Amino acid sequence: MKRIMITGLVLLTGSFTFAQNAKSDIEERLESFNHPALKETFQAYMQPFADAFGGNMNSGLYHTAKVHKDGLHFYIGVETLWAFISNKQRKYSSLIDDPPSSLEVTDKPTIFGSDEAWSVDIGNQTFSIPGGKEIRALPVIAPRLTIGSVMGTELSFRLVSLDLPKNFGLLKITGYGLRHSISQYIPLSPIDICFGFFIQDFELGRVFKAQMNFFGAQASRSLGPLTIYGGLGIEKTTLTIGNAEGLLNIQPLTFDSDNRGRMNVGVCLSMLILKVHADYTIGNQNVVVLGVGIGM
Repeated sequence: MKRIMITGLVLLTGSFTFAQNAKSDIEERLESFNHPALKETFQAYMQPFADAFGGNMNSGLYHTAKVHKDGLHFYIGVETLWAFISNKQRKYSSLIDDPPSSLEVTDKPTIFGSDEAWSVDIGNQTFSIPGGKEIRALPVIAPRLTIGSVMGTELSFRLVSLDLPKNFGLLKITGYGLRHSISQYIPLSPIDICFGFFIQDFELGRVFKAQMNFFGAQASRSLGPLTIYGGLGIEKTTLTIGNAEGLLNIQPLTFDSDNRGRMNVGVCLSMLILKVHADYTIGNQNVVVLGVGIGM
C-alpha cells in the first residue's frame, strides 16, 4: 500500500518534489508570483489545480445508495480518481493591476498548460512567470472505510498519514462522512435512496492545504450481482497556498474552486464480498473513478 500511495503522489504532483530543506520545483514556481499586482495572475495560474483536486477528492465516496437499517456492515477499499484536464483549464487570462497602470494578459499557461514561460515588468522589476507542466490528467489514490448501520445511518472515513521517502514530505488526508437511508421510509421502494455529506482535509508538504465539502443524494438499483448507481450533489473546495514554516518568499493565497453542482453515474459488480466499481462525474470538473474493495 505504501508503494501505491507513493506512486499516486508522484502522479498527483506531476513529478514535483517537496524537499524539506531545498526549494522544490513547485515552490520556486510559486515564488515567481510574489508581488501584490500578481495576485490575480497567481490565482488564475493555480485555479485549475483547485478544481481538479477538489473534483477528485469529492469523488469515490460511494458505490451504492443502499444503506442498511441495522446490523454490522462494512466496506474497505481503494479508489483511483482521475480528473481530466480540459483545454480550457490549460490557459488563463488575468489583469495585472499596478496603479497607476494595468495590463491584461491572455492565453497564458496554467499549472497544467504548456511549459512556455513569459515575463512582465512591474515598476523597476522584471518578473519571470513560469509555464505549466503539460499535464493532461490528475490522478489520486485514496482509501475509503465505511461502517454501519444504526437506524439506517452509516459512517465513512478517509485517513492517510505517511512520511514519504526521498524528501516528498508529509502527506495527510483526513475525512469523514455520513449517509442516511431515505428508502427505508418508503414501503416497497424499487430503488435505494439516501443522502449524505462528506468533509475532508488535505495537506501536502509545506505549501498546500485544502478543505473539501460535499452534500448530495444518491440512488441505486441492484440487478443480480450488478448495481447501477448515481447521484446529484453540491461541492466546495477551499485551497490555501501558503507557507506555515516561513521558509518561502510567497504571499499566502486562499481561494475556492469553481466546482459547484455535480452528477455521476456508475456500476458496481459484486462477487461474494469483493466489490469492483466504476463511475463518471459530470460537472465543472469531470472525473473517472475506478475502485475495488471488500464489504458485506
